[in-house]
Amino acid sequence: MELKRLMYMLPCLLLLLAMTACGQDQQQTAHDSSTPVEATFTLEPSQPAARDNVTFAVTVTQDGTYWGE
Repeated sequence: MELKRLMYMLPCLLLLLAMTACGQDQQQTAHDSSTPVEATFTLEPSQPAARDNVTFAVTVTQDGTYWGE
């Protein structure tokens, strides 16, 4: 009975450990650089009229590295 419990718990613990390790790498990478974060804001269309659909976008970069929109 104890062996069955161990066989179910071991893969779960390994998966949890792997997911925790991956999360720490991403957070550490985001905070390594001491250079400032640059954000570029765009609005389409640039001069919207009443009831026009408007798209807002922000492009984020840090030290020349693209972080997303």
